[in-house]
Amino acid sequence: MTSFFELLAVSLFLWLALSNSGMKKRLKSLEDDQRKNRERLELLEHWKNGAGAVASDGVESPVETSVTEVKTSQGEDTALVDDTKPENVGPAETEKTSSVTSGPPRAFVFTGTLFQQLGQWLRQNWTIALAALSLALGGVFMVQYGVENGLLTPFWRVAGALLLGALLVCAGEVIRRRYGDEKSDATRYLPSAFAGAGLITLFSAVLAARLLYGLVSAETTLAGLVVVSILAVALGWLYGSVLSAVGIIGATAAPFLVGGESESSWLFSYYFALISIIGLAVDSVKRWAWVSAVVLIVTAFAATMLYAATGGLIHYAAYLALSWLAASIIPVQNFVPSHKGQTVLATLSGSRPRADFPTRVVAAMTLFVSVAFVILSIDAQTVTEANIAVVSIALILGATLIWMHRAEALADIPIVPAAAFLAVPVVQAFEPGPLFSPFTGMSLSQAEPVSHTAASTFVTYVLILSVVASLMAFWRMYRVADNARAQLGFALGAAVFAPTMAFILQFLWSPADVFGDRVWSLYILAISAVMAFLTDRVLRDDRRSGRQLHAALFSIAALSMLALALFVLLTQTALTLALGVIVVLTIWLDRRFDLALIGIFTKLALAIIAFRLVANPGFFWAMRENTSWLAFLEAYLGTLILLYAG
Repeated sequence: MTSFFELLAVSLFLWLALSNSGMKKRLKSLEDDQRKNRERLELLEHWKNGAGAVASDGVESPVETSVTEVKTSQGEDTALVDDTKPENVGPAETEKTSSVTSGPPRAFVFTGTLFQQLGQWLRQNWTIALAALSLALGGVFMVQYGVENGLLTPFWRVAGALLLGALLVCAGEVIRRRYGDEKSDATRYLPSAFAGAGLITLFSAVLAARLLYGLVSAETTLAGLVVVSILAVALGWLYGSVLSAVGIIGATAAPFLVGGESESSWLFSYYFALISIIGLAVDSVKRWAWVSAVVLIVTAFAATMLYAATGGLIHYAAYLALSWLAASIIPVQNFVPSHKGQTVLATLSGSRPRADFPTRVVAAMTLFVSVAFVILSIDAQTVTEANIAVVSIALILGATLIWMHRAEALADIPIVPAAAFLAVPVVQAFEPGPLFSPFTGMSLSQAEPVSHTAASTFVTYVLILSVVASLMAFWRMYRVADNARAQLGFALGAAVFAPTMAFILQFLWSPADVFGDRVWSLYILAISAVMAFLTDRVLRDDRRSGRQLHAALFSIAALSMLALALFVLLTQTALTLALGVIVVLTIWLDRRFDLALIGIFTKLALAIIAFRLVANPGFFWAMRENTSWLAFLEAYLGTLILLYAG
């Protein structure tokens, strides 16, 4: 291993020597340019003091002549920035203009014309693409050929691949510095082809050192991949789009070409996450848009295929989390998402302008990651793995509610993980997985026997997470006070999320069989108490617009949970009477606080009471011989008295 690092250090030294071979010449050129710029600055200062005023006969000022003659060291005209404020522009427009020019651009369009441009480029430059592919495969197959024929020892096979990759990168860098990447017709895209092939060879060599020969440890392999990734990001910022395309596709395909032992397949999950970070980092500066889309699609496909072939749920979950974080942070170059503009939901409804490209990237990755975690919760072989998937969805939901609170364009993103979190118990019930198996008396794994403790634990922490998510949505509701539509959306989510989870568990999982009727009803009453507390908080805020509507949502949620708890705990006759009491309470709340929408709950409760009196248990139950007169009078006469009093 020591020899391996010694050779790596020698290769890096050679690369530095070759890449800086023309340093003296470039330094001399920079000194000449600096001297010329200093002379021009002196001329500008001299003219500013009055010595170089423009003559009245229209003779051109020497300052204008000197400015137009300023050239960069590469031979391009420098861009002059006018710092003066335009006239008749208000402060809002000035602030908007300054924010646009100072930060990264907001809208990055990924249109269908890009595929036409790609086809045209391939028709015109197919030789460059073929050369890049040949060079990249040459570096990969050099290692494999040495394996199959035993020509070199493992160390020298890896060392040769590293040296070849370094030489290709150096060759591309030398050509780029002398002729540019996309300017000279004779060498157009050649630097990208050489450098891209070199990066693929370096990635393949580092992977082969671990997977094929076991020369280095897993930690050292990851460190080597990080070093090559840093080099890839730096080159991506300097080169054109060809390098990004060659590097992304080649680096993603490299593990499948190199091969290796299945015991080390977990390493690829982090490798693919690293490739996605590289592509997003390059595109955050270049703003090509298609690079971000390609790198996320390619790495997601590769990581998913790897998981389907070899397993490793925890490592695949780590890839999903890392790629989602990278897609949320890197495009806007901010650790706290600050996406501006239109939301994706508004874009789908036909609003214009459309959501910016970084916003669409976050929405797409959130959808993909949420669906993937739902599938993982079913595909898991143990309860622990399934719980990891569920908790991951909960963490993403919490991040979209709290961490993304400054991003106005991401206000609708919490809908996706919230739906995924509610979908987990539904899917588990119809496609029994390790979380639902304790309720059916079966176990999917011999290592984990059926345990009612595991069943009660899952139901408990899922309800707790649901209540926490409702509280987060309630907090977010107060953070968007200037947006009535978003405020209503978060209020609706806070009022609906936890009660919906309770209804799903009640009618699909029957948790009363594990907890008992009394304990389970206490769980439901706890949610009702939380909703009642939120109702009180809203009603106390007199300055808040729309507080009656928001309070009505939370009061309906509290009353619904109260009715569900009574449904679990009481008998048929007592349940009908309890529903009558709830209707009376609802009518009193409506008269006391003038709550909007609460009348809908009253009508629904009356419909349920009528259904119970007529159909279930209804007249047939009342006409039975074993039905006592006391039960009959309680069900019918007691309910009518309550409704008349309300």
